[in-house]
Amino acid sequence: MLKKRQQGFTLITWMLIFSILAFLGLFAIKLVPVYIEGLNVQASLTSLAKDPSSGDSASDLLTKLIKRLDINNVDHVAPEDILIERQGTFYKVSIEYVRQVHFIANIDFLVNFDYQEQVPAR
Repeated sequence: MLKKRQQGFTLITWMLIFSILAFLGLFAIKLVPVYIEGLNVQASLTSLAKDPSSGDSASDLLTKLIKRLDINNVDHVAPEDILIERQGTFYKVSIEYVRQVHFIANIDFLVNFDYQEQVPAR
């Protein structure tokens, strides 16, 4: 009589696969919102640069940018993270900030963002 060879995954294999998927899922749950917020910061800067009414002064640009960030639900960019410099016929607007996201136990993620855009001066 021929013995049948066992086929399929064992319980330990399924547990290992589930553990890896759970780890990757937790990783995504923690970092995806951070990157979505970063995309919202970039969209706010881009819309500021395309706005024809922008560029009166550095303080006007700062006020308009903060309003755009607020509309896009960006909570982790402070006014101190925004730098506006006049360079000839345009303003260079830079946003540089760091997000620290708790992962598990004593492991955190540190994510750096640095966005720049040129806004025509009036």
